Amino acid sequence: MKKVILGLAILATLTFASCKKEGTEAKEEVKKENTEVKQETKANVPTFDNEKVGEYIKTYDAYLEDYKKVVNSKDMTKFQTLAAKGQELAKKAQALTAEGLSEADSKKLNDYMQKKAKELQELAKKMMQ
Repeated sequence: MKKVILGLAILATLTFASCKKEGTEAKEEVKKENTEVKQETKANVPTFDNEKVGEYIKTYDAYLEDYKKVVNSKDMTKFQTLAAKGQELAKKAQALTAEGLSEADSKKLNDYMQKKAKELQELAKKMMQ
């Protein structure tokens, strides 16, 4: 009986150590992916003459990151909160365009937002799966 209990204790310890190691490796992989995404995102962000457009892009990118997290967690409560943030961003975008942007800023913003809209569309599809 003592041998069985000892054997179970050893098995439990090995299982725990194995799970802990796998968890650490998984966390490191996620951390690496997040770093790569952040670096890629920063590299693909255009610069704008109008500071307000740059601020808007930063806010929108933060919204998109939150959206990605919600899609992965499939938390509908958090998703509803994001809907309100999305409406706020839409108002800010309207205010920016009403303010009048330079032709260059307008084109860069339009191109960038089209790319982001595709990302958002893919995320929305993922959310429905």
